[in-house]
Amino acid sequence: MEQLPATALYGMEPPSEKQARRGLAHLQSRFERIAAARASNTADAVAQAGALRRMLDVKDTGTDGLVKALRSKQEHAAARETAPPEIKPAQSRLFACSLGATLTPPYNWSWTWHAGNGAPAVNAASADSKTGRWNVSDWASFDDSSNASARAAVGVFFRPPTETGLLRVWSNPAVNFDWGDWCVLDGAGSDGWLGLYIAEYDADGGGFSGAPVDQQINLWSDSSWWSGVGEQNGSNSGYPLQATLEVDNAHFYAIWVWGGTDVYAAGWGNPFWGSGAGGDLAAAVRSITWELH
Repeated sequence: MEQLPATALYGMEPPSEKQARRGLAHLQSRFERIAAARASNTADAVAQAGALRRMLDVKDTGTDGLVKALRSKQEHAAARETAPPEIKPAQSRLFACSLGATLTPPYNWSWTWHAGNGAPAVNAASADSKTGRWNVSDWASFDDSSNASARAAVGVFFRPPTETGLLRVWSNPAVNFDWGDWCVLDGAGSDGWLGLYIAEYDADGGGFSGAPVDQQINLWSDSSWWSGVGEQNGSNSGYPLQATLEVDNAHFYAIWVWGGTDVYAAGWGNPFWGSGAGGDLAAAVRSITWELH
């Protein structure tokens, strides 16, 4: 098929390469800052590792038994068979067109959850269905060992007007996040994620019957023992989330845009070793779109 001219699709000719690259200048500066931070953290890790090796005398640390034990665990994991996923039988159908809608705030619902152990410094979640905004924040205790998790979401209601259908859902939330972990001879970790969660309910009695979509896409994930990654941050003006599932009129569906953070660390109660970790994630869900085929 002959390629259509750009003017037929966009009403203008494509910008020149020089013009297009102007929009990437700020990205280059950001990438340079990230690279410099990583280099600094790597140098710190090398210095700490060298000091520890000199202190412990690595020629006689008895790690041979540990290596054998870890190899045995890997071999055991490789030999284990993964169970096949459970599925709901598909239904044959014919369709000729689609129906869809883009929904904007206020949404139908909001939801939060948070929990921690060991008195984390921060363990919080908030969500507002009126604005479509939610936040989660976890920071481990500065003194003692602790862990924390937080979740938040906003959601909309959907029930297909047809007996069966193929539903496509997407949303492009804007996100800002900052996180980090810091370690001296002890472990710490931080994770943050974003996704779609779609719950299915029986229409006649309203009972929960399953979650055909349970999506958690990592925005960051780190587990460290040497030095840690230090302070990190990022943003996305429209993170692409998408899911496709089979639906039917015997059920209704709750479509959520959700996210969460998880952290753990040993604290800094000992003068010779310790670790810290944290993470913040803020989202603005501008719209949720569904299309039924």
